[in-house]
Amino acid sequence: MATLQHQDLERAKGILDALPIMSHTIVDDTLYEKVVLFISSLLEQVPTMAVTMKEWGFLSRVNEACEQPHQDYRVYAVCYRLLGRWITFQPSLFSVVAHEQPLLLERIATGLSSTEAALRLACFEACRGFVHSLQGAEWLLENEKTQSLMSMALLDESTYVVAESFAFYQYVLESKDQTHTLSSEHRQVMTQLAQLMDPSSSMKELLHPPVDPSILLPILEFCYVMANARHSVCLEYLENSCLLHSLLSLLEDDHRIVRTRMIEILTVVFEWAPDPLFLLQPNLEAAEGEEAIIRAYEFMAKTAIHKIQHPETMEAIVAGVSLLPCCSVLLNRLDSPLSHTMVLEQSVLLGEVFSIIIKLCVDSPLGENHGYEKTLHVLTTAKRGSFRKTLFHIAFRGLYQLMTLFSQPMTLSMESVSLLLNDRAWALDQSVLKSSVDLFLSLLPTRDTALPSASTEDVSKILQRLIQILDQDSVNCRCVSRILEVFYTILDTPKLETPVMTEAISAGFVAVLRLKCMDVDWDVRDTVVEFIGRLFQGTHSETSTFAITYQLPMLLLDRIRDTEAYVRSTTLTALKSLFQNKQGWSFIQAHYKTRDVARQLPRLLYDDEAFVRRAALDVLTCLIEHRSCQGILVSDTLNDKDTLNPFIVSRCMDDPDSEVRVRGCRFLESLWRLHVHELDQQKRLKTEDVRGDSIGNYFYRLKGDVGLLDAPNDAQRIVRAEALITIRRILNAEPVSTASGKRLLEAEDSVFLEGLASIDLDKLEQMSTPEHLYEETFAIDAAMMTHSLEPIHSGEDSNRLDCY
Repeated sequence: MATLQHQDLERAKGILDALPIMSHTIVDDTLYEKVVLFISSLLEQVPTMAVTMKEWGFLSRVNEACEQPHQDYRVYAVCYRLLGRWITFQPSLFSVVAHEQPLLLERIATGLSSTEAALRLACFEACRGFVHSLQGAEWLLENEKTQSLMSMALLDESTYVVAESFAFYQYVLESKDQTHTLSSEHRQVMTQLAQLMDPSSSMKELLHPPVDPSILLPILEFCYVMANARHSVCLEYLENSCLLHSLLSLLEDDHRIVRTRMIEILTVVFEWAPDPLFLLQPNLEAAEGEEAIIRAYEFMAKTAIHKIQHPETMEAIVAGVSLLPCCSVLLNRLDSPLSHTMVLEQSVLLGEVFSIIIKLCVDSPLGENHGYEKTLHVLTTAKRGSFRKTLFHIAFRGLYQLMTLFSQPMTLSMESVSLLLNDRAWALDQSVLKSSVDLFLSLLPTRDTALPSASTEDVSKILQRLIQILDQDSVNCRCVSRILEVFYTILDTPKLETPVMTEAISAGFVAVLRLKCMDVDWDVRDTVVEFIGRLFQGTHSETSTFAITYQLPMLLLDRIRDTEAYVRSTTLTALKSLFQNKQGWSFIQAHYKTRDVARQLPRLLYDDEAFVRRAALDVLTCLIEHRSCQGILVSDTLNDKDTLNPFIVSRCMDDPDSEVRVRGCRFLESLWRLHVHELDQQKRLKTEDVRGDSIGNYFYRLKGDVGLLDAPNDAQRIVRAEALITIRRILNAEPVSTASGKRLLEAEDSVFLEGLASIDLDKLEQMSTPEHLYEETFAIDAAMMTHSLEPIHSGEDSNRLDCY
């Protein structure tokens, strides 16, 4: 470790010495980031690094680099960032900078208004480092160029600069509470600095619609940073600046991102602020405890419902509905026994409003005197259907939130899901269907709870409707996937599957699955096949029992030769799950047609798509590992694609796809283990050969020994790593003799094992480890910084990119 640290320090010294002579022709911008990351990591790890850098003459190197004529702005940026980090870890060094290099500080102040965003960002980072020092904070306080710092940052075109400026101001504000690390004088200066740079006055002038979103969004981002800080000092700042008083006026802004950001700010404020409404409304007396939360909830709920019931535009309806989930956040903070009844009543009320919105969107009648006549009129006359889609999403997410927080209101939520599914147009919209299905899944009980009898009929009706939707020709694969997820959840929940999956529903569901397995869209077929395979992957037997009862594995057989490669691959993966499942394997053994599956696998090793070849090798390996490979044929004929032969095995180990070669190693290992297993059986039964024509007799015939001995020389690291794991397992697991001293392996086996043992596994491990890749990625030294892309001699092209 000491040697490594010494090497890092020597490299760091070389990097700092190279700053003044960095090449101007460096194309890769990440090289500059590597310099900052490497030096910063040493500053964090080595306590004396800042002092060591001073002894190396770091400050003079930075000044020399900045004084170079026609210097690259990226070099300036690196120097300023390093200077800020240096002072962060040793604040007393700022006085050295101010005394020895005052011009350098002026350059940084000037750079805050540079035309290059990277340079402005670097100057902000440097200033954030300076304020760790009392002298640095005083320098910023006295510098005229920094007084309008935050106002300038708000109008910056770079989001990175804006974010860094907000982080800088947040640190300045929060330093007021750093009593353990900053002196009282330092904190006082930081308070004056925060007041000097306070951008709230200019922000409040702009927080009134209509405002250009490009100006408004940075202001909202600043509000979010202050609110999400969840710090008492930031809370005090928001209260004193009244910055959020105009926030609610943006509820009906035409810009969707503005409205979304505003809702995010409200949500964060409602999650933690002691008196949320005091931050949002002027001329209010402060309140405490649950009184403040109840006051905020009542105001927000009244505002939201008023906007919904008396809208002038569709934006007003969207704004009102968007506020309701924020109200749920406030309700969730009321946890005293006295508030329990109110929370239950209000959660039901919010659920009713969400339910009404969904009814209005699907044109379901509400009855007379419902109070939403104007809402219905605006919805009916709206030209854009996207508004209804937005309302669907908000309403379903709102109901989902209520169910998650309060387990309320189940009946209304079931009704809302049914209404949506019965609307043919919206039920086929994949995003709306997803929102409704997510809500429906949240209503279902877990494995440990039973479904209330009153809800069984509702769930059955929804399942019948989902089957009808699944049966439609126009349904896409995403909708199919969401619907199948519902059925899998039910099948995987015994207390739900028994009362709900009646014979009629099960038969109808399976009938549609059979049709979808032959759908003209390959992605629909792929989704159904994946679902069938998943039924055999669960830890519980209910799903596989259902699949066996309705003979769903038979649907997989025809898909092995599907015209689409993705479907063939998914089918093979599903078959692997079937083989590994106890019930699935019993089904395979009981049906003659399914036993021919193994004979079709070798031909798939010739497939044009690599992922199909990978899946085929996985299935073959699975069969061999479970000693269930009787149907696999082996021959020496190279032209016979229906059998395993040395040619196809060699081809797999030399496949262009590295993942195929990785699986080839596993396949050969499984062949070897089967070979040893059958040798052991032969010795136990004291017969000369009990293996007959089994595949275990063909490890050497298929040149498995050659493939494993050549694998460590593969050009790809992941293949070498797999070969290393395979060789170690073989060498560590295989005995060379029985307990009685009789030799277990044959002579050719000993030759093979000696060949494996002769491989330098330590060297192979070094060649297989990925750490050196990361080291190369983040490596930086002086030579890389000073290397020029310009050829020294005319005609040289050593630096030309490979693509040319």
